Amino acid sequence: ICTYYALVSFMDAQIGTVLAALDKAGISTSTCVLYTNDHGDTVGKHGLWYKSTMYEGSAGVSMILPGQDIPAGKVSQTNVTLVDVFPTALQATGVTPAPEDADLPGLSLVVLARDHERRSRIAFSEYHSSMSASASFMVRDDRYKLIYYVGMPSQLFDLEADPDEARNLADEPAHAAILARLEAELRAICDPEAIDA
Repeated sequence: ICTYYALVSFMDAQIGTVLAALDKAGISTSTCVLYTNDHGDTVGKHGLWYKSTMYEGSAGVSMILPGQDIPAGKVSQTNVTLVDVFPTALQATGVTPAPEDADLPGLSLVVLARDHERRSRIAFSEYHSSMSASASFMVRDDRYKLIYYVGMPSQLFDLEADPDEARNLADEPAHAAILARLEAELRAICDPEAIDA
């Protein structure tokens, strides 16, 4: 755990160096800086000490976007993912997307930051690497999260009522429709079994 927090502290210091350089150059108020990462870490939650899970501590990423056209201090509750970085970079630099990029997924974080209300969006993630017997996939809406493991039982969490993901609802009949809806959302994005194969 000390290593993880040391890494976070080190990165914070490096970002401070970049922001100080922007200030010194006199361009900090006209520069859009996106701070993000590719994963978190479980840091002991669920008895796990690594990043290779779909629990929130690991799958959730930081997205901090200060800038000239961004409301200061706003915390958005809209689901965002790393696919939103590309349209954000295009908008921040004033570049029009190429025609072949028009149907790529993602929304500009600048647009999302200006929204007054939460947008309903599906967040998607997948994992195929170390410490996994098969592929795992995650889809989450505004309230519920499905973790789908190829060849193993799924997990379903109500993140509003259970933010610590302690109660798996996947086998509860009262949540069967939610489980089916989120699995349909997953299968609209990809074929988990074909990808795993």
